[in-house]
Amino acid sequence: MKRIVALALTLCMLLSCSSALAGITTTLTMRLATRTGPGTEYTEPGSFFSKGHQVIVHSKVWDDANDIWWVQVEFTYQGSKYRAYTGAKRISANISRIPVEQPLGSCTLIFDADAFAGPGWEYQMWQETICRGTQATLIEVEGSYGHIECWSQYEQMLWRVWVDLDCLDCGYLYGGGSYHDSEEYEDAYNYYYGN
Repeated sequence: MKRIVALALTLCMLLSCSSALAGITTTLTMRLATRTGPGTEYTEPGSFFSKGHQVIVHSKVWDDANDIWWVQVEFTYQGSKYRAYTGAKRISANISRIPVEQPLGSCTLIFDADAFAGPGWEYQMWQETICRGTQATLIEVEGSYGHIECWSQYEQMLWRVWVDLDCLDCGYLYGGGSYHDSEEYEDAYNYYYGN
């Protein structure tokens, strides 16, 4: 019963974010400089496009250190899809229409995980693998992927990436019970380790 309630709450949470998932199409007011998270302490994918190019905005985060809004944008560059963060000054959208991110809680990587620049295989895959045992914060869930924040061992900076939910232990999404006790964990374990 707890599991059914937890899944119902998760579904409600995801449905309430449906407008955020669709995103808001907007135009760049200057060159698109990006970070993987909302601040200069996050890894830097690079700069893309120039003023006038269109991107999709999904969410915003307030940066207390710099007193600015960062927005999570989606774009396609040289055939690869990306989601990354940029300062709100770089877009023409009305900032009040963009939903604020509400992190979901802490989680742990239970398998080594490929890191993507968005929620799925169609997004750019980063070269660094996130190791089993890594502690992270779950930012959001979209489909079967979780957007997490953790430490990049390679860059020695914070980064936000998307990983397969099967690679995460987020027990609070399962009614407070351990994910390791669930059928999903057993299925994921068999998938990754072939037992």
